[in-house]
Amino acid sequence: MSNLGQALLEYLLLLVFGVIVASNLAQTLSESTGEKVGNLTHYLSESLTTGVCERDCFFSGYKNGKK
Repeated sequence: MSNLGQALLEYLLLLVFGVIVASNLAQTLSESTGEKVGNLTHYLSESLTTGVCERDCFFSGYKNGKK
């Protein structure tokens, strides 16, 4: 009976450790993904709202009819 109690305790401790590691990993991935999406939206909003450029346009498709 003592071995069964010890095995149960070790299993529970291992399960708690796994849950802690998984939650920390999920939180880190969530923060990283949020930052990447925020950076992407900032970049897109900056590059798509620059207006008309006379020459040396970064995106040739966004010249807005200027030649």
